[in-house]
Amino acid sequence: LIVGCGTSTLSENLYASGFHNIVNVDIDAKQIELMRSVHADKPSMSWIVADLCDARSALPTDGSFDVAIDKGTLDALLCTDQAS
Repeated sequence: LIVGCGTSTLSENLYASGFHNIVNVDIDAKQIELMRSVHADKPSMSWIVADLCDARSALPTDGSFDVAIDKGTLDALLCTDQAS
């Protein structure tokens, strides 16, 4: 699960590394539609428009995610001067 995926290449990079069952979520429908079309050749990668303040209505609640990555937080951590 990649939260706040936007138009990042993170999902593409993970897919290329062998992780194919990826769920990408963002609140911006235009970004999701763009990424859905860009990655149409990757059917196991899904793209969902959702506000994570109400994620239960859009995402499975059966514990089907092994990992959740908050893309915005990851960016903030990796873009600081202290990042190593």
